[in-house]
Amino acid sequence: MLSTVYILMGPIITALVGLVSRLLFLLFDIDKPGDLFVILCSAVGASRPVSLSEIPELSLLFIFGVVLSLIMGYVALKIEGAPKQSLSFNLNLRERVRNDLRAMVDSVSYAITLFFASYINLAIGLDQKSWLIVSAAAILQGNTLLQMYGRNFQRIIGTSPV
Repeated sequence: MLSTVYILMGPIITALVGLVSRLLFLLFDIDKPGDLFVILCSAVGASRPVSLSEIPELSLLFIFGVVLSLIMGYVALKIEGAPKQSLSFNLNLRERVRNDLRAMVDSVSYAITLFFASYINLAIGLDQKSWLIVSAAAILQGNTLLQMYGRNFQRIIGTSPV
């Protein structure tokens, strides 16, 4: 939505959302849905041209989606039983970042990579809903360089024409 105001807002917002989501998901040990889902939603939303008159309607749809997902998550929790992970409620981010500096470095490099992927997507004129940003985020899900190479190879094989 913000790309209608300034063309580079899409890559900037994608990078900022990537930084914050990756940092929070790493610091609070949240496995699902993962920052890849957040990047998928923000990459499509940040680069979609929208007129100012459509913003209230789309904001209501977004809020409806959040409420519906919370309800469905609660129903799934009741059906499946106990949660698979627990979220600690110690919200002191400064202390968490101080204890896990690797998460901050990882989040910054993740955001920079997503910015460049989004910018390249914009520069070469691919569709806003392109696979480029999501592929970059998917490859970066690996914890080590070897895992990233493996994900890269799997991504290439999975998207190659038969």
